[in-house]
Amino acid sequence: MKNLPPRLNQVPGIRHALGADDIPMWPNQGTRADIEGGFQRATEIVQTFARSRGLECAPDKS
Repeated sequence: MKNLPPRLNQVPGIRHALGADDIPMWPNQGTRADIEGGFQRATEIVQTFARSRGLECAPDKS
């Protein structure tokens, strides 16, 4: 998981934390469109990261 935070840090306007079994994300700046785009990009990063390690995200928690 240590390689995930630097990738998420590259998404402007979106902050995150790493939990034992979740990755909460929240906006800290930007317009509604910027925030939506940031969440989409961050979600794609997490999904790609998880898949590359044989994991998958739970759609009911996304």
